Amino acid sequence: MAELDAATEVTLKTEFGCFSADQPPPMGAASYPHSFAASAPGTVDMRAGTRYAEISLRLERWTGQPPDAPGWEDRDELPWRTLPGERVLVVSNEFEEGNGEALQLGGLEGGRVRVSARGRHRYFYDDAVASLPPEEWLVQLWPQDGDSDPFAGPPRRIGQPWKEPLRAWEKSGWYGVLSAYAHFFSILSAVGRFPDGFTQASIAADWVATRFGDFEPMRWDDPLSPISAPTADGPPAWECRWAWVSKLAGSRGLPQLVTVGDLWTFMVGVGMISPTRSNSFTVSQPTVSAIDEPSLPADVLAEIRANQARHLELEAGYLAGDIYHMVDWSAGQTLVTSPAEIGARFNVDVELVIAALASRGLMCSVEPDPELVGVDTITTLRSAAARRSAQSAPRLGRDQ
Repeated sequence: MAELDAATEVTLKTEFGCFSADQPPPMGAASYPHSFAASAPGTVDMRAGTRYAEISLRLERWTGQPPDAPGWEDRDELPWRTLPGERVLVVSNEFEEGNGEALQLGGLEGGRVRVSARGRHRYFYDDAVASLPPEEWLVQLWPQDGDSDPFAGPPRRIGQPWKEPLRAWEKSGWYGVLSAYAHFFSILSAVGRFPDGFTQASIAADWVATRFGDFEPMRWDDPLSPISAPTADGPPAWECRWAWVSKLAGSRGLPQLVTVGDLWTFMVGVGMISPTRSNSFTVSQPTVSAIDEPSLPADVLAEIRANQARHLELEAGYLAGDIYHMVDWSAGQTLVTSPAEIGARFNVDVELVIAALASRGLMCSVEPDPELVGVDTITTLRSAAARRSAQSAPRLGRDQ
């Protein structure tokens, strides 16, 4: 049975959402962006949920694989290899070290590292965090014989059931339509702080607890305000979306959107928020798709499609970093896999995987051409070094 060999606790504040645990000197696996956690020999790099996040991190070294612990929102398991030199792990935000002791690595050589976190989904990138408890992180290392296959074991990245409906909000176009209301983002960030369910009362209390500076907390009877002010060039972009939402609300017997509470009622009415058996609410797959409504103005639909494409490109760039680190750990820095396998590994849509394979941020070669890659296409990924090695290898003739 595995036993805890060493542990330490560290606190720090991130710069640009990045922090890492490294053997000195700090190096980070952050050469390429990634979506949650990535490892390289002697380092584990992590991404917080917001720019200036408060982090509470516990580092542990075990004699074998530690037992699973419930209650984490994100988790991944990665390869580990200790480098020659000082055998400690130091936590830093790439500018300064955290408050706490380094973790002693002892005799750990090759093995695995499990990274778990909760609290990353409560806010947007530049949100204020002073009124919120810190994000909680746990990094556990243990020895393991064998190679550093990044696919070893079952799919490991935890998926949050409540995250899928939020993706559906965007795919169905509601994110693009309702982003015309400034208060939509207040509701969106609040539901992220209640992954197990929420009520109007709990969200209102959250608005009080997280109010910034001297600003008054938001209330359900506050009048709605637009995301941007009118311009001298004509009606602002939000005006058309407001008019369309009002018309749709009327056709479905929903109240006109005047207050923040009306916006909540509308979101329940189109299935974005659903009641549960415990008298609370949860985010849900919309029962009405905005982009499938024939009355949606063509220019609004075009804007939504363009924003969806930009968001897909952004997410694909982060996943490309995850894929790169998998390739880097693979034997000969060459990985033979398929989009379906990568999607299962990271618990993401295959559509996103295919976009990542075609991303300019993927720092490795893809064979066949990404445009020819489908869900189950056997795909060979090589790092730049592996590709150069393959190209320089002598080719045997028929008589050799």
